[in-house]
Amino acid sequence: MVLGSCIGACPVCGGEPRPIGVIAGLRVAECGSCGLCFCVDIPPSVSPSAGDRSTETDECYTQNLLFQSDRKRQRYEELAAHRFAYYRALVGPRPRILEVGCGTAGLAQPLTLLGAEYVGVDLDHRVIAHAPTGDDISVFVADVFDMNEHSGFDVVIASQVLEHVIDPVGFASHLASLLRPGGILHLDVPNHASLAGLPSRWCRLGRKARFGGIVPPHHCFSYRSSTLKRLLSPWFDARVFTADSLDPCFGQVGPWSRPAETYFHLSRRLRIGNLLVAIGTRRVDRASPSAHLDGAL
Repeated sequence: MVLGSCIGACPVCGGEPRPIGVIAGLRVAECGSCGLCFCVDIPPSVSPSAGDRSTETDECYTQNLLFQSDRKRQRYEELAAHRFAYYRALVGPRPRILEVGCGTAGLAQPLTLLGAEYVGVDLDHRVIAHAPTGDDISVFVADVFDMNEHSGFDVVIASQVLEHVIDPVGFASHLASLLRPGGILHLDVPNHASLAGLPSRWCRLGRKARFGGIVPPHHCFSYRSSTLKRLLSPWFDARVFTADSLDPCFGQVGPWSRPAETYFHLSRRLRIGNLLVAIGTRRVDRASPSAHLDGAL
């Protein structure tokens, strides 16, 4: 295998990537312009969590989604309360929300009880089978790329989804088309510059399974703050910041072990959160993806 052959252009900005190495048999490159780190070769998958334009989800993560507990329900309620207050301040009292990659849609019931209208989509029929239904809740198996444009959502949530998407520019453009002007995109991804990924970024020789946020075959794309800003800039006025998984508004559900919680607290103190969060307001005068790429070349 010739590492530098047929790498192609960066899938975010069209810049020229440089080869990094080989992880789990897959070539990895890094864009010198926007900082995206990505697998050049995307492994095939038959998992129900994978699609034509996305890589599979770690099976352990999927099984954790299917496990229900009072502690997880309480955490979903906490996240929903903080996020609803945050969204309401930005878009109004009864937001229409789309969650992409919703899993078992744990946010659906607490958000609707607070006054939201909720739509959730996921590729994996196994998690959708455990999702709630009811008034103001619509959850179904679908690829978000197949949803009709101009749906007029007030908020689109995409948590831990973008790192699986093979066409990030098309994804960002399509999410913008699903939002009304002034609507809010709320997405988060693993932070390539996180504390946990630091050893693999320092010790490049002999690494087997990871480089920063690259963990194939599940996470084949890894983002920095500069990468997210570059990706979203044609359609959104975006703010990008770090958070940890325990954050009451922008965090995740878990459950987390004590060592993991200790790591999250340490990351917070060092201001190197394990999550990159982007909050983008959809502009009315959106540029095209081609203009986005042309400006980078």
